[in-house]
Amino acid sequence: MIGNIVSIATDLCSGPSSHQTLGAIPPEIHDCEEPMNHPLGGILSRHSLASKVKHKGEGLVLDGHDLGPFLRHFPFNNPYFGIKSSRKVIYTASTVLAQAKAVACVDRTKGTKMMLCGDFVSMPNGENNSNAVHSVSVGMTDLDYFKGYVNIATSVATDIVSSGISVISRQEEAGLGDVIKDAAGIDVKKSGIATAAGLAGSVAVSYKSGWKEPIVLKCEVGGAFIGGSIDHQWNPSTGAVTSKPTVNVAGLKVEGSTDYSTIKAEGTAWGGEPVQETWGDSL
Repeated sequence: MIGNIVSIATDLCSGPSSHQTLGAIPPEIHDCEEPMNHPLGGILSRHSLASKVKHKGEGLVLDGHDLGPFLRHFPFNNPYFGIKSSRKVIYTASTVLAQAKAVACVDRTKGTKMMLCGDFVSMPNGENNSNAVHSVSVGMTDLDYFKGYVNIATSVATDIVSSGISVISRQEEAGLGDVIKDAAGIDVKKSGIATAAGLAGSVAVSYKSGWKEPIVLKCEVGGAFIGGSIDHQWNPSTGAVTSKPTVNVAGLKVEGSTDYSTIKAEGTAWGGEPVQETWGDSL
């Protein structure tokens, strides 16, 4: 295992990025330094911070953490890019859990960075600028690193393909409605591409693990302000099937979870014999 220094809520992160459009909006070239517990991201329920597991009195950053939106950019800090902004965890230590989530890894000395928002392509250039002084590290396996590489590949591929389709299919200048939908993250085409890319990446990770990792089909539409997702998982080694729907409206998040492997099916078999089996046991 390779030790990565943990990140905590008050750590500061930043990195070079690229934000540009085909219009007259000046480009941004850097995502400015912000704390992991960036307030507006917390209000909109984008954060994944441990409330009970702490270092130096601050919660650990966990899998699924996102600072955005409303992050500052240099040199112009255009609000259009700020509304769409995000800064997400890429790497985690799967064997170290805090409150049922893997601990995030953002350690510049080990090459574990964050995914910065970007137009047309997000970039894995985010660095934690302040955790070098921390005294706690967590171990990342080779599979954890591979998962991170897959996360980067699926994100970049989704951005490139969806941006290419948008450029080719655009027949006229975008109207106000298109700008609002873009800022809110409502892009059905991109969501479909992300779903397909995520599924392919998940199969690659499961194969790499000897089919011990679950295969995930996640469909997500929307952004920080309003959105929803449904996450289906199948574990090839156990046959377990789960589904987790989530709806987020202006920071009000509602989540559900169903484990189909614990649902029993009852009926009558051929010949009149009763049937009672647990889904997943025979897969």
